[in-house]
Amino acid sequence: AAARLLSARYRRVMILTGASNRAYTETLGAALEEALAVERQRRSLADEGAAVGALEAFAPDAVFAIVSPSDLLRVAARVREAAPRATIFSSDWGMIALPLYSSENLEDLHFISQNGVPLPSYARRLEGLAARFEHKPAHTAAYCLSIMELLYQGLREAGEDPAALKAWLDQPRTYGYAYGRVHLDANGDAVREHWHLFRVRGGELDLVESLPDPRFPEGR
Repeated sequence: AAARLLSARYRRVMILTGASNRAYTETLGAALEEALAVERQRRSLADEGAAVGALEAFAPDAVFAIVSPSDLLRVAARVREAAPRATIFSSDWGMIALPLYSSENLEDLHFISQNGVPLPSYARRLEGLAARFEHKPAHTAAYCLSIMELLYQGLREAGEDPAALKAWLDQPRTYGYAYGRVHLDANGDAVREHWHLFRVRGGELDLVESLPDPRFPEGR
């Protein structure tokens, strides 16, 4: 979804991968680089100086930063200095920064997310958690609630025997979850009905549009 959106709307894309959790950031960065249909470069922030120098030389119109929430503020600031005209994108992982940090560097950031706006029942539960713990949950918190409900459903239908529960979970099926519908295929990979584009406005996530995922099996 990220590759399709970026390829359709931008000409030059720089992918920056964070130095922490490199097994995740570099794997995702390589997959995005391969899928993009426009001019692109990929640099690791393990050597931040070299990455910023390459960014300045390449002059992209979009940057996709795959970095940890704690690094996102600093990386966004460096990108804005080196490529002030570029639109900055990040992933679900970066979205966790929003309830943790408050900075003008987050303003106008874009996130391509698997998770959209929580359905009303989940939104109410998140409000209850925020009031109880005096802390705003991350955007992905409703997804975590969905995972627990899936496990509870499996326990109700298959029982507590581990082998029976695994066999139940291994069956391809489509579920209703916190953001709509998700299909788990035979490999256990999750395919959401939609991907979502968010933009930070006034320190809050604003849903810009929802993008259908053509891999989602129709009629299920």
